Amino acid sequence: MTDTVDYAPSQHVHNGVSSRAAELHEEQMSTMSTKNRNTTDSLNPTAASLLGFLNNGPASGYELLGIAEHLIGDFWTLTRSQVYRELATLADRGLVTAGPVGARSRIPYELTEAGRQAFAAWLAQPQAPSRSATRSS
Repeated sequence: MTDTVDYAPSQHVHNGVSSRAAELHEEQMSTMSTKNRNTTDSLNPTAASLLGFLNNGPASGYELLGIAEHLIGDFWTLTRSQVYRELATLADRGLVTAGPVGARSRIPYELTEAGRQAFAAWLAQPQAPSRSATRSS
């Protein structure tokens, strides 16, 4: 005998997550204060580097990958999934805006004034000592 579970018509299950759970998550995200979502202490190095690259003008995720490879590729690798995940987060936080879809379905992202301020504040933060500077000889 198999047990069956009846769901209310408004609760569909997709990939193990009910649509109601997804709605609740969206409500939580939308009620987060803008101040908490825009703080510079929550900028990770990937997000900060993308804001820095966008300081020179709008660019698509594809272009940002090329810029990163050219400028920092010798010592730091960004993956495509990292770039697009961070761009979505930065757009959600109001630090970048997505432009209209262009050629090859590329979306240009542009730095907002809040993004410029967040990047400048991130740059102004004191840096932790490098590992080589903290090692005893």
